[in-house]
Amino acid sequence: MFMIKILIFLTVLLPVGFLDAANAEESNLQASQNTEKNQNTTRSYPEKKAGEAIGFSVENDARVLGGPGSDQSYTNGVKFSYAYNEDHVPVWAKSTVKKMNYFQNKIDETKVNFGISFAQQIYTPADVGTDQFVPDDRRYAAWSYFGFSSQITAQSRAEVFELDLGIVGPSALGEQVQNNFHHLIRSTTSNGWANQLSDEPTVQLSYQQKLRFYELSDSKGKFFDAIPYYGAGLGNVHIGAHVGGLIRAGLNIPNDFGPTRLSASDGESFISEKADDGEILKYIYIFAGARGNAVFHDIFLDGNTFKSNRTVHKYPFVLETELGFAAQLKHWDLVWRFVTRTPEFEEKQRINSFASINILYLLN
Repeated sequence: MFMIKILIFLTVLLPVGFLDAANAEESNLQASQNTEKNQNTTRSYPEKKAGEAIGFSVENDARVLGGPGSDQSYTNGVKFSYAYNEDHVPVWAKSTVKKMNYFQNKIDETKVNFGISFAQQIYTPADVGTDQFVPDDRRYAAWSYFGFSSQITAQSRAEVFELDLGIVGPSALGEQVQNNFHHLIRSTTSNGWANQLSDEPTVQLSYQQKLRFYELSDSKGKFFDAIPYYGAGLGNVHIGAHVGGLIRAGLNIPNDFGPTRLSASDGESFISEKADDGEILKYIYIFAGARGNAVFHDIFLDGNTFKSNRTVHKYPFVLETELGFAAQLKHWDLVWRFVTRTPEFEEKQRINSFASINILYLLN
């Protein structure tokens, strides 16, 4: 069912949501002028509500973040994001919402947060010192993209749709970002970027559903819960499906669906309420999770879609585990986690690990 939903979302959002953005903006301007003339005019969408937030995420295998310091495989990811207020429909999504009863009904019946982001992911082989092609390891690759997401949140269920539009290859600027940063911190230069994947525009759609399956609470708030989830990805970057779960234990755990991760394609962080004035620590908890990924296509292992590339032999199933903690200090949501992946291809039987940090500032 979820594969059908994401196919429908893609076919509607691409031709409608973006092509109508300019017209929608013009209509919004005219509507705003009419509103100023007539104070009794009914608004199409509600006034601002809680939920607006800006975020920054980084994933890296460097020791300074708590990673193993290996500088290989998935070596760096970074994302800047913005989440709109609850039920606020941005211009790029209005046409889609108006033409799809599914989204309009969800806005009327539940909570919806739309989000936008810009992100980059970088991958390298183990030997970054050589400038020669390494035939038995993954290729150098970078992926830069803009993400457009919607989070539909009910009492015990949440759905995330995310559309990522970007590019893989030299135009993604992976070489410049990695080596300039390495130069800044006086680290090793990666010399093999001449062997990276070729330029290729990317369209990637992801869907995920999370369930609030089990929870324990007392007079002081929730102190334990379990959140299973499943989802899928479709596009020329990745085709696959996944299933997993997360457990949390701590003090006053929020009624959200757990922290998100940029390399997991699960949208922006589910927005929790910010701390009350005078309240320093709203919640704190630890969490652990596991996720199984069925991989049918991975551009970083299979190579470019429309160009012959020498590739490694990927495994069709990869397991991920994570351990971490989260806290909200006044208006700040902070999350740290350590992620471990089983080997992704046959030629190199190595486990890939990295650390992840999410920082979210709640505006409302």
